[in-house]
Amino acid sequence: MLFRSAMALRPLEQSVPRPATLPPRVDGIVLLGGSQDTALTEAYGMPSMPSDATRVTEFAALARHYPQAKLVFAGGSGDLVPKALTEADVLRRFMEQQGIDPQRLILEDKSRNTHENATFSYRLAAPKPGETWLLVTSASHMPRALAVFQKAGWTITAYPTTYKTMPSGWPVDFDAIHRFRLLDEVIHEWIGIAIYRLTGRL
Repeated sequence: MLFRSAMALRPLEQSVPRPATLPPRVDGIVLLGGSQDTALTEAYGMPSMPSDATRVTEFAALARHYPQAKLVFAGGSGDLVPKALTEADVLRRFMEQQGIDPQRLILEDKSRNTHENATFSYRLAAPKPGETWLLVTSASHMPRALAVFQKAGWTITAYPTTYKTMPSGWPVDFDAIHRFRLLDEVIHEWIGIAIYRLTGRL
């Protein structure tokens, strides 16, 4: 089951490559939410990102590399009963810990899904023609996210992170927990792509 899940995940992760070289100038960077744990952050008073911290650490590294770039975070909460903190609150705390000026952040904290990530953040960031923007999210989510952002009006370059499979298709590890997480990710993304196509969001 693990190998079949990895083979189903590989086309998603490999379909949108990372840039071979970083652009000389970047005007803005968009990070999609999904890795921030608001409940644990609230309980312990420190930013918690147990599910996909790589995309956040890559976002912080890019922010340092491009000190003039706008930093956009798109992620509210899909919970039926909103918690006291949003994913944007967690991200703000993390970036402050990293010594990155919070005034650079444009926090979109109302979106509940990828479609709203794209449309709501576009209104807030108001990217101009000719600007260079990067989109940061996990590699498996990137095909859907990039298509949705482009349809929303963004001219943006994909910067995928958090790979779960090797280029050959083999999973990175073989423990039982990883097996079920991999299967869940595969199902979530392929169903998400199918629904977005049916609803005209891609």
